[in-house]
Amino acid sequence: MKRRNLPTLYEMLSNLDYEELREIANSLGIRGRSRMTQAELQKNIRAVLRDEGKVLEILKTLPENTIRILDIIRDYKGKVNRKKVIQEMGKSYNTFRKYMEIGKEHGLVFYDPQEDMFSIPREILPILEDFIMEKEEKMTFEDFLQYYLSVEDLKEICKKFEIPRSGNKDDLVKRIKKLQQPKEKILSLLPVDELREIAEQMGLKKSGKKNELIKRILEQIKVSKVREFKISSKRIEKPQQKAPKSKLDELWETIADTIDKEFTPSRPVKARLKEKQIERSLYWFLKGKFSQHEIEYEKEKGRGRIDLSVDGKIGIELKYNPYDYDKLYGQVGRYLEDFRRIIVVLCILGIDENLIKKANSAKARIENSRTKVIIKPI
Repeated sequence: MKRRNLPTLYEMLSNLDYEELREIANSLGIRGRSRMTQAELQKNIRAVLRDEGKVLEILKTLPENTIRILDIIRDYKGKVNRKKVIQEMGKSYNTFRKYMEIGKEHGLVFYDPQEDMFSIPREILPILEDFIMEKEEKMTFEDFLQYYLSVEDLKEICKKFEIPRSGNKDDLVKRIKKLQQPKEKILSLLPVDELREIAEQMGLKKSGKKNELIKRILEQIKVSKVREFKISSKRIEKPQQKAPKSKLDELWETIADTIDKEFTPSRPVKARLKEKQIERSLYWFLKGKFSQHEIEYEKEKGRGRIDLSVDGKIGIELKYNPYDYDKLYGQVGRYLEDFRRIIVVLCILGIDENLIKKANSAKARIENSRTKVIIKPI
């Protein structure tokens, strides 16, 4: 198929309803979207997605599985049957749907139910052709830990081996690697349900006992490959001037990093007031750490009220064992209309593996260039 036969952004956006357009505008960080008409939403989304620099920045923030899906569609000149994408991705349908939704929410790919086809808009395909460069290498056990285990999984393994649990995913993987423990022993520390989910994501049978699952996963690692996605040399030769980080972004990142590494929520004393108690403890924690800034509790701004605010520009929303992440997703979208940056703190009972998994899925969906999500087990 020639590129000129692909639908344009205008054509694709014209087929979406108001709520679908609002969702894309939210993912792209378009301000004032709640007051826009359908035509205004379409116009503002097109303006963002026609900007090569902005699209490249969006691509850099997407999960590797979403990039992989876009790569498959790109290989078919921007348009391909749904079943073909699922088959080539080699993951479970639920995994495919989760990461495809992220691509759709950013306006990078669209689905036509009548043809059962996914398409990349004509304006975006050339950018993807230069962005997605594949370099396949044999998967190592460290690669496996990076791609298939969550930060909480890695922290739990570190806890069992009595080694530090601070830092990001790279730090945790390096510490586990230095242990030089047998791979079987490391995987045996994961619960059976987690191993089954990993097996499903790797396209393996998820039935059987724990030792059977571990054996199956380790055999798959030996034959698996990882791909590297980067901007092509053509883009590197003429890069756009990267703007320095603003003071707001530096503060936002410092606060998020401080909460992630230093804030330890304690189990609430009164069940009825559990979330409020943690909110207050976070408030006093931030007051102590960032005394030179204005920290406000239950800040009212615009149409809503957020749990905490820093200088009236950074909003912080805390949730204790949330059950409705769709509602939270909508809340964050509304907060972004009143605050320039958002931090979401999800406090989860560490013993509930199912809640941790849901929190990690929500994080992949909610995080964008203006929103950070921090998961804090209690």
